[in-house]
Amino acid sequence: MVQHGEINEERYQKMLLAREFFMKCLNAQADYVAVENPLPMARAELPKPTCYACPSWFGVKYTKKTLYWLRNLPPIMAEKVYSCPKEYVHSSRGKYRSRTFPEMAAGIARQWSKFILDDMQARAQKIDRQKEK
Repeated sequence: MVQHGEINEERYQKMLLAREFFMKCLNAQADYVAVENPLPMARAELPKPTCYACPSWFGVKYTKKTLYWLRNLPPIMAEKVYSCPKEYVHSSRGKYRSRTFPEMAAGIARQWSKFILDDMQARAQKIDRQKEK
């Protein structure tokens, strides 16, 4: 973004477009929203993330902090912590940094699908009780 003390205008414009896309995702008209992103640049001025998770929370031998911005979803909880994880990627760039471990994806899917199904069932019961009145 900054080269030789000067802001690279092309990269800055790309960051602004990426921020706009991020905010559209975050503000999507949906009952449940989860937006995943690595640690953003302060210059992007994104809202504070809701929570973070690491693959090591799901039994993977690596750690890689991933941030989540959530709406109407609970924070991600550790399930099966690997006790001595290694840093997965030392560089913040490249295809390896963007990898999602299957164990982590499955754990998040388990947690949120249960939450959403329970929430939808509670909403349906509330509607049924209102109809009975």
